[in-house]
Amino acid sequence: MAAGYPITLGTIEFKTSEALYQAMRFPSRPDVQQLIAEQASPMAAKMKSKPFRDEHSHPTWDDIRPRVMFWCLHLKLAQNWLEFGSLLRSTGAREIVEESHHDRYWGAVRTVDSLAGSNVLGCLLVMLRDRFAIDDSPPVSVKAPDLGLMLTGVPVPTWAPPESGLLPPPSAVSKLDDQLGLDWG
Repeated sequence: MAAGYPITLGTIEFKTSEALYQAMRFPSRPDVQQLIAEQASPMAAKMKSKPFRDEHSHPTWDDIRPRVMFWCLHLKLAQNWLEFGSLLRSTGAREIVEESHHDRYWGAVRTVDSLAGSNVLGCLLVMLRDRFAIDDSPPVSVKAPDLGLMLTGVPVPTWAPPESGLLPPPSAVSKLDDQLGLDWG
């Protein structure tokens, strides 16, 4: 839910990773994806998605959403390497917690003396930080997870910097990456 880190995928610019995440929820609705992409704030993108969720969400959305979010965060890092990378590295080895007033899945809710919840977003951010902590250069490509994601009616492309002209290199995927179904491209 942080603005200021735009993501371009294909010909569409998403102003936030939340907008990209919300757009991926609707693979058969390019019109809804475009509407979401046009939103200036993460909360506006989330709110624009609400009327379409019941009838138009990806058929296995609840199962795939952590992998989709991780991919969105990976793109956010790849395309905002200096700013977002510095922010992630500034957390050191500390735990990252998405403190929420009500969301116990993506975040954790403050109780009298602690935080309670799954904190999935915080865990994904820590995984991303730890994956790139020893690397001083951004990823050369980011491949979408094989989940049937569509953007404007076509499968989501592998992202590479426009000026690179590189094809994704063969990946050496770690055991943890395999367990999560992640492909670092």
